[in-house]
Amino acid sequence: MVRSKSEVIIADHLARLGVEYGYEQPLTIDGVTKYPDFTIEDAESGNNFYWEHCGMLHVPSYAERWREKKEWYKAHDMNGTGTFVSCFATD
Repeated sequence: MVRSKSEVIIADHLARLGVEYGYEQPLTIDGVTKYPDFTIEDAESGNNFYWEHCGMLHVPSYAERWREKKEWYKAHDMNGTGTFVSCFATD
């Protein structure tokens, strides 16, 4: 189960494409754990994709948490564990 209408749309598209994904699976780097919205493991390339959907950036507290989370991802450069992807809702 996902938390928002936009995440339902993303999950449905991934499912239709036959892409297996995990939802809010823990990602721990340097003792800090984050929960990306979607984790997609690409067995062929060995790369993981960590996908964050940002749907409430108009809410100041949400926007601040997102800024902090984005900086964390950037600072850790995923430590070679994968690729960070984000998308945003505009309405």
